[in-house]
Amino acid sequence: MNDTREQLVEVRDILRQKLELMQEFACLAELLQSALKSREMDKFQEVIERRQRIIEKVNGLDRKLSHTEKINPGNLFTLSDDAVPGDITGEIRELIGELRQCLVRVREIDQKTKADLERDYHDLVRNLDALRTAKQARNMYRKKARQVEGYFVDKKR
Repeated sequence: MNDTREQLVEVRDILRQKLELMQEFACLAELLQSALKSREMDKFQEVIERRQRIIEKVNGLDRKLSHTEKINPGNLFTLSDDAVPGDITGEIRELIGELRQCLVRVREIDQKTKADLERDYHDLVRNLDALRTAKQARNMYRKKARQVEGYFVDKKR
């Protein structure tokens, strides 16, 4: 029982850390979207890098969670609240619920950002095609204008 309680406390602490990181991740998702809208690509790249570091930290926490001996996140919902004193399981369930809400929020923001990126990409491709066509047309007319009439030199005379 005491061993289980210690593991639950460890799981709770890991979930708290993960929630903090995910909340920061959600803030970064909003920053990413605003950087894209304001066309600040240096800031956009910086936010992407910060998000990657958070993802690595979250993955590390997930590995710690998977190493708990008797408890894994899938089993947390099957534990009864009386199984462990101090209502740690209830707190763990709340943390998991908050994590889910945070992930839903991040997903919504990321979907909007992805749609904006796709729209910008298609606009860029369309503009590049128009530029390429204009360049080809300009080159065709310039080449004709630059042509000089040729002449023939007879070296026999």
